[in-house]
Amino acid sequence: MKTRTKIRLLAMNKADQEKRLDALNNPTELTEYGHEEVEEREWLEKKLGCAKQLNTQKELMREAALETCPSSEGLCSSPHPYVQLTTSSRPDEQERLVASDFADAKAYAKSYLGNGSGARFFSARLRQICMLFDSANRGRALDVGCGPGILLSKISEMQFDAYGIDRSASMIAEAREVAPLAHLTVGRAEKLPFPDNYFDIVVLAGILEYLPKPEDALNEVYRVAKPGSLIIVSMLNGRAFRYQWDKTVGRLWRAFRRRWRTELPATYWLRRLPQSRSHLYRLNETSLRKLLAGCHLHPDKTIFYDLNIVPTPFDARNQASPAAVNVFLESHLGERFAILTHTGFLVVAYK
Repeated sequence: MKTRTKIRLLAMNKADQEKRLDALNNPTELTEYGHEEVEEREWLEKKLGCAKQLNTQKELMREAALETCPSSEGLCSSPHPYVQLTTSSRPDEQERLVASDFADAKAYAKSYLGNGSGARFFSARLRQICMLFDSANRGRALDVGCGPGILLSKISEMQFDAYGIDRSASMIAEAREVAPLAHLTVGRAEKLPFPDNYFDIVVLAGILEYLPKPEDALNEVYRVAKPGSLIIVSMLNGRAFRYQWDKTVGRLWRAFRRRWRTELPATYWLRRLPQSRSHLYRLNETSLRKLLAGCHLHPDKTIFYDLNIVPTPFDARNQASPAAVNVFLESHLGERFAILTHTGFLVVAYK
């Protein structure tokens, strides 16, 4: 098939492509029907057939999720809207990706240090969570997905009885060094090894994004939290300019490489664009609040953090300059455009 014909077909929307395919399947309606029309029909059938097959697979996955979602009293039984970032739907594949991304506990702990975009993100989130702890009554606090124990060390210093759980044994080993006063356990967020109505504060910071069924973890949080307890949940802000840049420009770059099997010298920097591996979701604020409410938790307020409008790779060459730009904008803009400028947010809820 000629290149100009393929470009013309790609420029059509789905409805026009289907109309063209119907016309090609009825050659009596066409003035010409030769070798090129045959190739055109085969290309359209393949493209539209793959799209139909993908939609069918998504529908089957959604129905299977609805069938397996628990519906007993006190548990979330309704589906939640989300932005899906990865095509992996196999639980074992997701397990492997998460384990690979967080295999090196010491390297992950070092990501909290420095002046890079990652360190600024973690520092901003940690600062907001500690402010919430500072204004809360002292008691038992659980950090679900505690990682290397940075938050646990802070809340232990604030005289909280700190508990941490993480699925990674290496993370727990690192957390024992960072937060020696905390009670640490290797385990899963979907099956917390704690009694009912036990904790005064529960934190889920940077964990729901990795769970195939985040409602299972929230159901467990509802079970172990005391009535009236404070629940703090963090989420990446998928509407932020920085993430939209990474998604859009990164997609164009990868499409270019697939098509031409090469890349322009000017696009080498695009290799630095982060690609989602183990992330499954970036829920928006409304979706996360609905998910919490569906699990019998009561969302109260939303706190956006980490203003960062300098996209990859412009934040890597000279880290001090992007940091100065972001600090300047934060001091002048505040949270007026937070939904577009801040890369993460917290939802504060109560049981």
